[in-house]
Amino acid sequence: MQRFECSWKLIWKTLKDYTEFQGIVIQPVTPREVIRSAVQAGIIDRRKIWMDVIDARNKMSHEYDFGEFHKIIQEIKASYLPLFNDVYLMLQKELPGE
Repeated sequence: MQRFECSWKLIWKTLKDYTEFQGIVIQPVTPREVIRSAVQAGIIDRRKIWMDVIDARNKMSHEYDFGEFHKIIQEIKASYLPLFNDVYLMLQKELPGE
């Protein structure tokens, strides 16, 4: 679970930086607002799934039901990690490499 939390923190902050790099001002700077701004700017799509990621991360901090925990882990594998990978691939194309 720690990997998911670290990955989520890295991805939303990277999206924040990239969105701001595109000249978009985000206020207030929260994960939800960053996702909304990035979707609105066309940087990412599938807003509902991104919002589900936020909800899953919040649930994982307070979830003690193993069944619910297992469902979230399945969603991470099936839906959320591919979103993270899409952002990674987009950034590889968009930003100059070394």
